[in-house]
Parts: sequence; C-alpha cells; structure tokens
Amino acid sequence: MAYKIINFDENLGSLTVKFIENSLPCIIKVPINADGFYIVGEELTKYIESHSPTTLIERNTKVAKGIPNAEELKNFVAEDKLKDTELPITSTLEQMNNQKMWEDIQYEQKIAKVLVKLGVLSSDPTKISTTYL
Repeated sequence: MAYKIINFDENLGSLTVKFIENSLPCIIKVPINADGFYIVGEELTKYIESHSPTTLIERNTKVAKGIPNAEELKNFVAEDKLKDTELPITSTLEQMNNQKMWEDIQYEQKIAKVLVKLGVLSSDPTKISTTYL
C-alpha cells in the first residue's frame, strides 16, 4: 500500500497522509498507547493502512454483508440505551463525507496560513473581512 506522510500536527496529534491510490490527503489522529506515547513503528503503519480508501471500502462491504460476532458488540451497549436512542448507532456515508470535508477545510486553512507566512499570499484567505461604505 503506497502512501506518503506529508505533515504531523503536534497540536492536534494528527498526521496528514496522502494515499497514492486516490491522491487525496487524509487527516489521521494518532492513537496514544497505555504508556502515554503515540504509537509508532509497525503498529502505526498498520493503523495508517487501516485508513486507506481501499481498506475502508472493503471493510464497509464486509459490514454490509454482516459480521458474525456483531452480537457480541451489541452486548457492550446497555439494553435501555438501544431502546431510548433515536440517533443512528453507526455513521452514515453522508456523516463520514461531512467529517472528511471539514478535515479538508482545516487542512486547507493551515496551508493558507503557511503560504501567508512564506509570502506567497499577501493576506489570509481564511479570514473574512467586512468593507464598510
């Protein structure tokens, strides 16, 4: 699986990863292990690869067909919570797309700020200004 890590945001604890298969950047929040460190090495590699577009499509296909031990996960949820909630338990494709859109916007805003600092842009396009007549 081909990808390139193009940024680490220390403030958010996230990596920006560009998967070669679709060439779109993806922001991945790096998990913190029990010792309080970010995962690294093979563990991080597997985690990044689990976010690949191909891997996610394959996973969604398997989930749609049904996972044999899904009942075991349902047992972690209190019975009354299942009855009382009116919200969907899983994210819809639209919700995932909206999340991805906001992550892309945040990434573009960061790039714009860097371009302003480097002098490529004269002003920050993420700031909205008002002109009074």
